[in-house]
Amino acid sequence: MVNSLLFTVVLPVIFILHNIEEYVSFDPSAWSFYRFIGNEFYNRAVFFYALCLLSITVIVAVTLNYIYAGSLLHALVVITFFSIFINSLEHCAVSLWRRKILPGTISSVLLIIPFSLYALIVGHKDMFVGIQGALNYVFVSFIVMVVAVFLGLWSGFFIDKLMSYFKR
Repeated sequence: MVNSLLFTVVLPVIFILHNIEEYVSFDPSAWSFYRFIGNEFYNRAVFFYALCLLSITVIVAVTLNYIYAGSLLHALVVITFFSIFINSLEHCAVSLWRRKILPGTISSVLLIIPFSLYALIVGHKDMFVGIQGALNYVFVSFIVMVVAVFLGLWSGFFIDKLMSYFKR
């Protein structure tokens, strides 16, 4: 499943659609990450660059896995898959907790969660071995998701500063 063309095409597409939804309905007050990394990230341009970098990273990871199919790339794509799935569950949980639909929740419910459940049902034997393997991937993926968002926002911040410098 992870090496299939369907997975290689669908995962990046639904992730990009999810990012588009987040960008279009950008609301800095909705994100808990901003409390930890500072006010300089309350910027639509920074968020745009971060989403673009994260989308490109997903596209590169699944494409390389499809072309070269090695165990390290396979693990990277499974971690990427679980990170996106966990992120979508987080969107839903925070929306329920705050009692309002936050950016990213609609695409999570309509696209990412159904695809993730389908991929888990059809391809779980291809992704991991046993419950312990799944839990290991979930644990690592949660950490990777937090670090990826953090690094994406920092990178977006630096790209935004670089772009402002060249606009002068």
